[in-house]
Amino acid sequence: MISRLSDTSLNAFYYTLKTDAYDHSVWNDVTVSKAVQTVPGTLAHQPIFLSIDDTMIEKSGKHFELCSRLYDHAAHNGSNYLNGHCMVSLLLSFPVYQDGKILYLSVPVGYRLWDKETSKLALAADLVAQAMKVMDSERQVILLCDSWYLKAEVVALVEQFENLEVVCNARVDTALYGLPPAKTGKKGRPRKRGDRIQLDEIVLGDPESGDWQIGMMPVITNLWKDKVVYAFVTAPKNGKGSRRLFLCTADPRTISFDWENSADKTTCCYGAENIFYLPLAWYGLRWDIMRISA
Repeated sequence: MISRLSDTSLNAFYYTLKTDAYDHSVWNDVTVSKAVQTVPGTLAHQPIFLSIDDTMIEKSGKHFELCSRLYDHAAHNGSNYLNGHCMVSLLLSFPVYQDGKILYLSVPVGYRLWDKETSKLALAADLVAQAMKVMDSERQVILLCDSWYLKAEVVALVEQFENLEVVCNARVDTALYGLPPAKTGKKGRPRKRGDRIQLDEIVLGDPESGDWQIGMMPVITNLWKDKVVYAFVTAPKNGKGSRRLFLCTADPRTISFDWENSADKTTCCYGAENIFYLPLAWYGLRWDIMRISA
């Protein structure tokens, strides 16, 4: 692929990548900086989205460095295992104008090769933290990830950066609790959370747009302790399929997002019908990371 972009000898690229004296993280910083600088001044209030995921790259030989036997539930080789590399990647999505509408463009800004010495969670958190430090602390950033990354180092990023929120898919067995009950005036420590909420207790609405029923409820989880987050439950309108759970660490009404001028039809429809549906439209940007990785 590099040969299509430049006439420079591939050996020159390989030598640069191999040189330990060169700080390769500079490339990530430059890419993030240039992408953010592309955003028109009139869109400076619009959020930037970061997406994290990992991808497996199968290798035909066994002499590649850091190659290993990897489990891949989507493998099409007659087995759920393949021999290859696992790469953790970070995608940045930023707003621009196209025909007077707001369109989000996506660009990969960082990759880390999993070497089994550092966990994929730590690699992902490091990529996100590096990108956050390049961007203005006043700019709203939303991290998109699937349920596998909703742990430890990645969850802690919300506390580390005040301008970072998370919209993620979550396991359906994630413990959800109601908000703290009103104080009774009685002696004793007040409860920090309400009773546990089962997924089927969240009532689903039937939006006019899209193929999904959607329900929303502010809750407390063990992931962010006493922080109020917003749980979204979806189910196919045709009744074929199970419920899915998504979490958003911010009240959607507090995110400055111009859905009315969005180039994405789903975003416009969700915003017009119920602004609380917007996190599900934002989550759709995460799929760009799979298309670009492929």
